[in-house]
Amino acid sequence: MPQAKTRETAASAEEASTRGRQSIVRRLWRSFGLLLVILVVSGLVSGYLLLQIVGIVRQILQVEDPLERAALEMEINAGEATQALYNFVAEPLPQYVDRFRDSNEDFLRFDRQFVDLLAGSEQASLGQEIRDIHDRYVALGDEIMTTVVDRSSALRGLRNWVEQIDELLDSSLQRGLDTTSPEYTDKLHAALDMEINVDEAFGLIESYAHQSDPRMIAQIKDAVADFEHFEAQYRATQLSASEVGVLDQVVDNFTQAIAVGERVMALSDQLNQALASYRAELSAFDALIDDRVQQLVRERKADAHWDTERTSWIALIIIALMALIVLVIAGVTTWITTRKIVRSFITLNLGIDAFAKGDLDHKIRVGSSDELGRLGEALNQMVMQRRQATEALDEKNRLLEELSVKLSKYLSPQVYDSIFRGEKDVVISTARKKLTVLFADLKDFTATTDNLEPEELAALLNDYLTEMSAIALAYGATIDKYVGDAMLLFFGDPTTLGVREDALACVRMAIEMQARMAELRTKWRDLGQERPLHMRIGINTGYCNVGNFGSDERMDYTIIGGEVNLAARIEAATPVDGIMLAHETYALVRDYIAAQEQEPIEVKGFARPIQTYLVEHTLDEEAPERAYIHNDQEGVRVHIDLRKLDEQHRLETAQQLEAYARRLRESKESNA
Repeated sequence: MPQAKTRETAASAEEASTRGRQSIVRRLWRSFGLLLVILVVSGLVSGYLLLQIVGIVRQILQVEDPLERAALEMEINAGEATQALYNFVAEPLPQYVDRFRDSNEDFLRFDRQFVDLLAGSEQASLGQEIRDIHDRYVALGDEIMTTVVDRSSALRGLRNWVEQIDELLDSSLQRGLDTTSPEYTDKLHAALDMEINVDEAFGLIESYAHQSDPRMIAQIKDAVADFEHFEAQYRATQLSASEVGVLDQVVDNFTQAIAVGERVMALSDQLNQALASYRAELSAFDALIDDRVQQLVRERKADAHWDTERTSWIALIIIALMALIVLVIAGVTTWITTRKIVRSFITLNLGIDAFAKGDLDHKIRVGSSDELGRLGEALNQMVMQRRQATEALDEKNRLLEELSVKLSKYLSPQVYDSIFRGEKDVVISTARKKLTVLFADLKDFTATTDNLEPEELAALLNDYLTEMSAIALAYGATIDKYVGDAMLLFFGDPTTLGVREDALACVRMAIEMQARMAELRTKWRDLGQERPLHMRIGINTGYCNVGNFGSDERMDYTIIGGEVNLAARIEAATPVDGIMLAHETYALVRDYIAAQEQEPIEVKGFARPIQTYLVEHTLDEEAPERAYIHNDQEGVRVHIDLRKLDEQHRLETAQQLEAYARRLRESKESNA
């Protein structure tokens, strides 16, 4: 019923409009009877001008808006295809492939429309040029996705080889050693060093897959050479037949894993080259759209607008002359007719001016059903489509903002904030700063979790990393990376409270981490975990290179340097559930932290023995449950834990201190 009523209303309006036009014609013929010749000539001229206006209107409707819209849709679909491709490179999921295909199909549909609009013009070949570029970068996109799939498969194979090698070194060699053998220590160290170099070599290969830094190739070769050195060192001891078999299997697996790693690196180089070619083709497409297509649209718009303006003024002049000639005969009729036409042109011009000033909510209301009315409706439709395109662009911006929030989960909060506040440029640059570095790792993580299902292992590891990360962020640490069950954190960049304050915050954070680990072990036992996890922490303070490393297309904010390696070496020598400090860190925090001096340790890469200190507790004199007497300066070192002394021991300790005081006074008097 509503539709029938609408049709009846439209028919009535059309009939009324027709009667109105016929009435005007009759009045004009009566008025212009004496000047028929002039009216005929004027009518012919006016008809010619009206035909021009109709042609210009059709040009605006059929050329300007569809051409510009087709170009805009091609740009949008090219951008969506590129975004889907980059998402697939970051995370190879099937939905990104489908999105890439769908966007390219939509692109071709609008390209065909674009070619049809340019048919017969001087720029007819422009559509084919765009299609050729599109075909090239689509082919590159297919190559990129194939390479990503191959690289992901190779990386999975590489990780399987590394797990097998680690399992052989850990279970078959290290645990199977005879602890009473005089060569036990040499074998254990050689096996541990082989395992470290295996993890280091294949960790560098995985890093190369994401960064493609040529410097890593030399580091990988060094790690392979170190592995061969320690393998030879192990073989130099007296070996059982089982040990020889295990060593041979380790070497064979390591050789095959290196071959897989070389394939991963080659695929990464191939992927980077394809991405560079893809970006070049995309840049050529953007240049073609910006330089030629947009220029073509602007030229056609300018021509159409100029023709409209010129023809409008000519029509106004002729109509004004006609009004002067037939003023006596048809003054009133001519005035009404010209007034309506002038009003329509003024309305159109005001609307065009409003659109030019950016008022996309303005509506042109000509109030007629002739060509000028349809022109007004066409302009309104064109502006509505432009507004929709603007809203679509705003939606894209909102999606990009949501994407930036998601990407922030992959960055340390300090780094993310400094980038988005404009304090740090996203360029390859480094600085040398004194940092306090913490390296934490779980003891026997692989063996502890060997019998767990993947879902249980993921839940356990995520629970551990979540709790430790929350503590790190609470103390203001910069989270560099997670390497399996290991964490690398540091203080001092991009924000710092000073070297001493940074070191103290790091040690206090480590103490809280170990305390939280004790709570987590109770929680995990209650959940049925038979062998709860234990953590070791190594801390070192020294100068490191910190900043953005990588390439212009892919970079990583991290730290490198010998002091970082030293923190990892100290962690490896730390007792289970312990916190070990290097000497410089201890010197910075010794007024607040109680630590036990350890025997110097020999670490790889450092010629001198490294003095370490095992953390006991904090020296918080304000806490009633912790009462200490502590003095550590040149020639004097006193540390008394009042919690561990009963009343009798306190009296005895006081008497000893009084005796020491008398000796100090007597020594001063004798020196005087």
